[in-house]
Amino acid sequence: MCVHILTNTTKEEMEARMDKASYIRLLGMNEKGRTYLNNWKKNASLPLVSKLSALDFDDVALDVRASRIYSLGATEQMAQNLLELEYKQPPIYIKEQKEIEALK
Repeated sequence: MCVHILTNTTKEEMEARMDKASYIRLLGMNEKGRTYLNNWKKNASLPLVSKLSALDFDDVALDVRASRIYSLGATEQMAQNLLELEYKQPPIYIKEQKEIEALK
């Protein structure tokens, strides 16, 4: 309920999204995941999106509003950077196990 209030999401918006998602957003992958996704997306019924900028704004408006709420605790400059990354950042690609260890 609080999330709906914070994002100013209407009942109509939620009902429109309840039946079917309009896209699947890819956030990250490794080599095994990359191979799987290449095979999976050939038969996928939804587009696999790596950047929100690849879609029309109307399709990602709720994601953008949620990102703005997430960034409220940051400084103005940091919030702007977070929002830009949310819209433009490509998925994280981890090539080897060493890279996973470095992220910890």
